Amino acid sequence: MTERFFFDLTDGLSTIRDEEGVLAADLDDAVRQAGEVLEDMSENDEFADGDEGWVMIIRHAAGETRRVLPVVPRERRAAVAS
Repeated sequence: MTERFFFDLTDGLSTIRDEEGVLAADLDDAVRQAGEVLEDMSENDEFADGDEGWVMIIRHAAGETRRVLPVVPRERRAAVAS
């Protein structure tokens, strides 16, 4: 059975809430999908080098936080990979 999860972005001061969400088989599937979203956002330069304070909160449809993933800008990802 699939469940709906939401991927909210926050820096602790501002929050961008995901109003649509995604369907996932379980939390592990939601984490995988969130990782893909973060990678796409990073590749498209949606986060600049100064945006390290942002995180993605994976929220279950019932509202509780299930996991928090760091946002890593492309510049920082490239530096770590070298």
